[in-house]
Amino acid sequence: MPPLMPPAALQAAAEQAAADPLAIVHDFINEAVPHLLGLDELEYQVGFDLAEWCEIITHAPRTDGRNAAFTPGETAPPDDAYWVRVSHRDGRVAGIAAGRYLDTDMGFYDYVRAGKLWWPGRPDIPVIPKHAGPKGRLAHTGGLWVSPEFAGIGLSWLLPRLNHALALTRWNLDWAIGIAFPAIIQKGITANYGAESVELMLDAPLGPGGRQAIMYALPNSRTFLIDRTWNDLLNVRSEKDHKMRDFAPFAKRKNESPIRSH
Repeated sequence: MPPLMPPAALQAAAEQAAADPLAIVHDFINEAVPHLLGLDELEYQVGFDLAEWCEIITHAPRTDGRNAAFTPGETAPPDDAYWVRVSHRDGRVAGIAAGRYLDTDMGFYDYVRAGKLWWPGRPDIPVIPKHAGPKGRLAHTGGLWVSPEFAGIGLSWLLPRLNHALALTRWNLDWAIGIAFPAIIQKGITANYGAESVELMLDAPLGPGGRQAIMYALPNSRTFLIDRTWNDLLNVRSEKDHKMRDFAPFAKRKNESPIRSH
C-alpha cells in the first residue's frame, strides 16, 4: 500500500501532532468531517439544549429509546453537555449524538453503580465489573441515532468519531465512554466501528416494565482516540474522492440497518 502522504509532509505532520496532539482532533473536526459530510450533501451543527436532542429521538423511528443521561429531567442536570445534529441540505435530520461531561472523582462503573448516570435514587445498580472503572476526566458519549433514510452511507461510522472528537476538544478528556446493546456488539463494534474495548456492564431487569437491560460499556482512552483520529485524518487527506462509505467497513451494503446505540 502506498504511503498516505509524501514522506516529507508526513514527517512534518507527525512533528506537529507530537507537539500538540489535540491539533489532530481540531483538524479532523474542521477539515475532514465537513469534507466527508459535504460529499453526501450533509452538514453538522452543535447545540447545547439537550431538550432538542430529546425531542428528535423521542419521535424518531427505529430507536431503542432515550438515554436518560441525555434526557432533561430524568437524571441530575449534567455539569456540561452538548449534542450534535447532522442534517441534509434540504433540512432532513440524518443523525444525532450527544456528549456529557462527568463531574466526578469516581471511576465510571462506580458512578453508574451509585445511580449517578441513570436511575437516581437507586444506590446499588448491579454493575457487573467489580472494579471502579476508568478514572480521570471522563465523558459519556452516545445518544446516537441515524435515520433509516441515511442508513448504509457510513454516517454511523463518522458520527461517533465526530462525537468523540468534540468531547476531546471540549473537555481535554482522559476517557470517552459509550454504551451499546447486544445487537451492535454482534456486528463487530471494535473492528467495524472503531471502539477500543468492550466490557459487559449490566444484565439486570431494569428496563421498562422490568425488561432485562443488557448493556456493554465501550471505554475509549485518550491515546486510542487521538491515534484513531490521526489515522482517519491521514486517510481522508490521502483519499479526497472517498466518501464515508468508502472508509466504513460495514457501509458497503446499501440497506444497512441504522445504528441504535444507547
